[in-house]
Amino acid sequence: MLRILFYLPAVTLSWFDDAIAPLIRVSAAQAEVHVIVPVLWRGTGVTEAQLAPLADLPNVNWHILSGDDHPTYRISPGSVDELVAFVRQIDPDYVFCRSADVVTPQRFSGKVTFLMEGEFAPTLFGPVPKGGRIVVSGPDYFAFGSVPPLTDDQRSWLRDGADTAWSAFTSGFDAEAEHGRLAAQGLPPGRPFVVFPLQYQGENNFFGRVHGNSLPADEQVAHLAAVLGDDYPLAITVHPMDVRQGTEAAIARIRAMDPRRVRIVDSSGERHRGETTELLIRHCAGLVVEESKSISIGALHGKPILRIARFETAEWVNAYREAAKFGDALRSGDAAAADPAEARLWYAYHYANNAFTPAETGLDGLLARVDRPHDPSRWPGHLGIPAMPR
Repeated sequence: MLRILFYLPAVTLSWFDDAIAPLIRVSAAQAEVHVIVPVLWRGTGVTEAQLAPLADLPNVNWHILSGDDHPTYRISPGSVDELVAFVRQIDPDYVFCRSADVVTPQRFSGKVTFLMEGEFAPTLFGPVPKGGRIVVSGPDYFAFGSVPPLTDDQRSWLRDGADTAWSAFTSGFDAEAEHGRLAAQGLPPGRPFVVFPLQYQGENNFFGRVHGNSLPADEQVAHLAAVLGDDYPLAITVHPMDVRQGTEAAIARIRAMDPRRVRIVDSSGERHRGETTELLIRHCAGLVVEESKSISIGALHGKPILRIARFETAEWVNAYREAAKFGDALRSGDAAAADPAEARLWYAYHYANNAFTPAETGLDGLLARVDRPHDPSRWPGHLGIPAMPR
């Protein structure tokens, strides 16, 4: 019988309910399922509320990490060799991880992949389903922008879908009204600025702690402000989860900085999550991101981008890696920018090939994303275009 392991040291309660539970349910109908997950700690892990709805499933073996060292699994397990030996004893055919630590899982037996968020702004292809779409990824899960070799027909099909959706999306912009909203935030027309959407600062962002920038958020902002000077003030947006949770600390220190160089933009009254960030990026001179998915907005609008990240960025993004070079390029008036046509192609490919809704996939479809990461046969219907390229 096929064996599937879900290794979930960094899963949040909502992610388990929305993304993992549906996958466990479809897997248990056809396979022997094992789940390694810790008890709740700092917003990650599970409680009885997550386990109870799945108690009726056959073929599910729960391995709940509750020992004194269970918090270490969020970053790096305290007993790595024991964990690896235990997984090899299970001998899974497929392993699906929700893990900030990518080193340990790569020692597991079976085909190892990672489950990550699949939504990128703005929303072009229909409404976001409850819980959002996810992707099956390799350990380079914060890499951005790559598209495999495509036939001319495939590229044309993807471009048709993306261009149609992009045209419909941008036709609704009201430049005069948007300039008024920016002016109310102290960013009048004609005043260039750079946008920096902050990463989630919550204590349960173990992905940020493992893979993020080595500087705390307030120190990173101070460094950027010093580099950009008075020429390009920073317009800062706070992550929606920090807004909801009332996270302070670094955010309070940023708020206290010189308002001529650093300004936290008020996002209250948004009609949809991230609306303020989208507005700012449409009108900015440049964008700074770490692993933020806001990079897709800047790319689609053809903005110069400074990406402070350890992961690969596709060449068409023309991303800067050093703040000083980014600042100099902006001042020169000749900064390299992302290619919006390639951005639309990437966006269409991502939604046609990669992103999927857990509640709507079957086990065969899930495993196919591991065995065939690039598969045009699953593209139809995702972009509102029924015809398939050959």
